[in-house]
Amino acid sequence: NNIKSAFVVSCIGSVRSATIRVAITKQGSEKPIRHLRGHFVLANVQGTLSSSYSRICGQFGTLAGEVFGGQLLEDVIVESPCECVVCELSGIDFDRTPPPPERRLTNPEGTLQVSPSARPDAAATGAAAAAAAA
Repeated sequence: NNIKSAFVVSCIGSVRSATIRVAITKQGSEKPIRHLRGHFVLANVQGTLSSSYSRICGQFGTLAGEVFGGQLLEDVIVESPCECVVCELSGIDFDRTPPPPERRLTNPEGTLQVSPSARPDAAATGAAAAAAAA
């Protein structure tokens, strides 16, 4: 949809499949990948979206009350209606800068960059908000 910058406000529902990358616990360790299969409550989702890159994290609960969380990678299959609210930011562009080589293992996504939009439809309030955030 040519979204330059947006964020997930809220997302709930249930899923039967998801693949997540769990955060590392110490320097130099790999980020483990976990494949969730079964019935899970989608308890929380948050993240940023842009035309060049998106980073979304989620928390999934089991019937036994266990919770698994991490960065969503692929194959999220919704089991029942999923309610997601996404807010697009007018006048702001999101982008990512790659991490330096020594940080690629601990921060492969790089750093989120927020800048005033160069789009002609950018609202002045959004550009002012981006400048204030920088």
